[in-house]
Amino acid sequence: MQISASLPSMRDLDPIARELVEALNEPALLVEEQIVQLANRAARDLLGDVEGGDVRLAIRQPQALDFVLQGDPGEIDFTGAGALVMPIVSIDGQPVANGHPGEVARTLRAAYIRRAEETAL
Repeated sequence: MQISASLPSMRDLDPIARELVEALNEPALLVEEQIVQLANRAARDLLGDVEGGDVRLAIRQPQALDFVLQGDPGEIDFTGAGALVMPIVSIDGQPVANGHPGEVARTLRAAYIRRAEETAL
């Protein structure tokens, strides 16, 4: 993932933004250039100490896949500057939720595209 030079580094993330991420009940990782910059408590409880490590290793841990595939995960979305909002519908051939993009992903993607078109140079 490439981060625009005009954006502040996640290492300089506003303390309020850090608190908001920490308050999420579900595991959340903030990643910059494939390195986990911030893992909230739920992510640390699930994955251990992954901050400063390669995100590809963190999400390949068996407990990460078990968490996603057990119970009702709702939606899983990958976001980034190049991906916009990309719904994840299966992992290793196993469907996530109903195996189709969810309403949240469709709504966020449409809003992102609409905003980009409105502000395009």
